[in-house]
Amino acid sequence: MAHLRNPELVFRNPDKLARAREIQAAQRESFVDLYVNDLIVVPGDEVKGKVFAF
Repeated sequence: MAHLRNPELVFRNPDKLARAREIQAAQRESFVDLYVNDLIVVPGDEVKGKVFAF
């Protein structure tokens, strides 16, 4: 897999890079809407539930 040996290849297509950044921003916004912050700290036994809720 070339992308594993050369991770910089991901950044060669500006359209895909821009789309990836849009997706990441939307996911972050959804996370903050749900948890009111971009970082949460929970006990290990609650992680699965938080991930499924997101």
